Amino acid sequence: MGTPTGLRTLFLIIPPLVLLLPISIILFALDRLAHAFFIAQAGYSWRASSHTFTFYGPLTTGAPVSEYAYITISMFVNNAATKAYIILSIAGALVATVGMCTVWELRRVEGTARHDRLWAWVGGLLNLIFMGACVGVFGWVTGTQSGEGWKSYEDVSSRFVQRYTRETWVCQIDEFFPRQGWAGKACGVAKATRFLLLVVAFSALLTLVSIAVLVHDRGGVKWLFGGKGRYGGFDNVYEMKHEVSTTYYGSPPQRPMQQQPQAPMQQQHQAPMQQQQQAPIQQPPQAQQIAQPSAVVFK
Repeated sequence: MGTPTGLRTLFLIIPPLVLLLPISIILFALDRLAHAFFIAQAGYSWRASSHTFTFYGPLTTGAPVSEYAYITISMFVNNAATKAYIILSIAGALVATVGMCTVWELRRVEGTARHDRLWAWVGGLLNLIFMGACVGVFGWVTGTQSGEGWKSYEDVSSRFVQRYTRETWVCQIDEFFPRQGWAGKACGVAKATRFLLLVVAFSALLTLVSIAVLVHDRGGVKWLFGGKGRYGGFDNVYEMKHEVSTTYYGSPPQRPMQQQPQAPMQQQHQAPMQQQQQAPIQQPPQAQQIAQPSAVVFK
C-alpha cells in the first residue's frame, strides 16, 4: 500500500479534530449551561447549606385548587455526575489532541519503528480507555437517576433529606410544576449533556479506527507487538533489522604495514635520461653499409 496522500490523511484526522475535540468542548459547555439554569432560579440557605425552591401547588395528589399552598423545598445536589462530565470533557480534549498527533506521526512510513509503535500504543490505549469511561459514566448516571426522584406530591412536601442529581431535580420540577418554564429548558439541557457522552464515545471509536488503519499499513497487530513492518511504498516488503555483530577479538587488530617512501618523480626520471645520453647512438646495419663507399681498384 502506498504512502498516505494528503487527502487520505485529512480524512483520518477528521475524527479527533472535527468530532472528538469540539464535542468534548460542547459537553463542558452544556454542563455549565444546565448549572447556570439551576443556580439562576434557586436560592441558597446558608443555615442548611442547600439550595431552596419555593413552589405553589398541591400538598397531596388530587387535591383541589383551593388547597394549594406554597411549598419550600431544600434541595441537596449530588454533584458526582457533574464532576464526571467535567473530567470527561477535559480528558476528551486531551485524548483528541493525542489522537491528532498520532495520526500526524503515523501518516508516513518513514519514522523509526520504536517511535511509531509508541505513538500507536499511546493513542490507541487512551482512546480505548476514554471510550469505555464515557459509556460507563453514561450507564452509571442513567441507572442512578432511574431509581430516584419524586413519585407523588407527598414526596415533594416530605421532610426527609432529598439528595438527587441536578438532572433529576430540574426534570421532576418540570413534571410536577409545569408552570416553571425554566425547568423544562434546564431538563432538556441536562438530558442532552448525558446523552452527549455516547456521541463522545463514538468519536473516540472513530479516532481509534483511524489509528488502526495506519497501524495496518505497517503490518497490523504483528508490527504493533514488535514484528516486522511493511514499507509504505512496496507491498509485502518488510523492513530489515540490522543484526549486531557479537564477534570479539582476542587481541587488537594488526596495524597495516607502512610502505617505504618513494623518491620524487624528478629524481626517478633523471637516471634514465643520463644513461640515454652516455650510450652511443648505434645505426642500423643497413645504414652502416650504405654509409661506407665501396673500394675501386685500378690496374
